[in-house]
Amino acid sequence: LTYGIGASYCISILFGMFRVAGVWPMATYTMVSWVMLSLRYLSSAFGIWKRQASILRFPSIAQSFVTVSLWWFVLVPIIRANMTGQALHGFDRFNHSFLLLNVHGVNLVLSLLDTTLLSPRRLESIDLWFGIAFAYAYSLFYLGFLDTRGLHFYIILSPRTRFAPLIYASILL
Repeated sequence: LTYGIGASYCISILFGMFRVAGVWPMATYTMVSWVMLSLRYLSSAFGIWKRQASILRFPSIAQSFVTVSLWWFVLVPIIRANMTGQALHGFDRFNHSFLLLNVHGVNLVLSLLDTTLLSPRRLESIDLWFGIAFAYAYSLFYLGFLDTRGLHFYIILSPRTRFAPLIYASILL
């Protein structure tokens, strides 16, 4: 029942995002993270996709943690430092909207709730491998598809800076 409520909530946020912004946010790491969490809750709710739910355990934790950490401790300070006046006010209003607070904060809460209270188990080495596979897959998608088409969603993911090797190594770690 709890997973069903969680899955319904996650899916309602997805529909809300589609309604407000369209489909394009689905290409962002943030929304990939939210979709992964939604699939984990959905898989767990029905109990028929136990393998898929297990595969998504660590990647959903890792992606939620990365999303929240990078957004609030790296990207928001960089963005805010480069804005003033009305632009800053608009960014703050956007950043504190219901949908953004969910995909940049509630996702970590739901992920931790899932893995610590709803279905606790020790993480195993295979979980790490799934997490690495998902991190590499998104990195390849970003560099091979988004970046080559001029879709630069994240300042820090540009492969054209001297910090790119450090950034990508940190993300994959």
